[in-house]
Amino acid sequence: MAVNMSPLSELHLAGYIVATHLRSAMELRRAFGLQIIGMMVNNTAFVVIWLFFFQVFGTIYGWSSLETIGLQGFVALVYGLAFTIGSGILHLPSIVDNGSFDALLLSPRNLYLGVITSKCGVSSIGDIFFGIVLIVTYLVMASASWQQVLLLITLLLPATMIVLNCALITSLLAFLLPNSTSISKSLFDIFFSPSMYPSGLFQGGTRFLFLFVIPSLAIAGIPIEVVRDVDLKGWLIVWGLGIFWTCLGIKLLTLAVKKYESGNLVGARTS
Repeated sequence: MAVNMSPLSELHLAGYIVATHLRSAMELRRAFGLQIIGMMVNNTAFVVIWLFFFQVFGTIYGWSSLETIGLQGFVALVYGLAFTIGSGILHLPSIVDNGSFDALLLSPRNLYLGVITSKCGVSSIGDIFFGIVLIVTYLVMASASWQQVLLLITLLLPATMIVLNCALITSLLAFLLPNSTSISKSLFDIFFSPSMYPSGLFQGGTRFLFLFVIPSLAIAGIPIEVVRDVDLKGWLIVWGLGIFWTCLGIKLLTLAVKKYESGNLVGARTS
């Protein structure tokens, strides 16, 4: 018998599951700490490269090293929020391949939230810490007003929604192709990689492509421009894209599940 839960109950349960995943991961404190520190070191190296780049070439299309610090901080924070909470999306191809998706289908929970919160990404917590440090540095160096700070905070949710749902859509290949983990990851990388570059580098048709077709620039580049220029039009665009890609992700998941055939395996499952 199906159990109908209210949206608030679903969100509360999802939050509880995420918290449980985090508590389980923190029990292995040394491994937990090393994963976080390792991710922060990796991110720092990438920022240093960009700082050297702007030291050599100066300002490009209104972007300088200051905006790039904000960009890398926002990207890291959004990525960390998305995959600390929703690492299950990245594991969806393997979940489908090994037959564990049956458990999600049989659960009374909302399938969309069940897929997202089925796993927790510990290393992504390092992205969150790193992103907060860079964003605070950017806001202080830019002498940001309270209005700019508020704009930045309110853009975190739609940017995270875009990342989660684009990752979900690329992972849905699992319902069409066997062993699609590497293909899904490659498609997600194509979507995510441009978000780590200053959006000023993308002009004309390329900018349109990476904003409205592949919404990479909406993850961080456009939000930083919105904060810098106090651009309410850009703020509305990012929120509109966040809502659109969320609705599209939910719709495509519903359609993809209809292609699913139970993956019952002979022998024990690994997850």
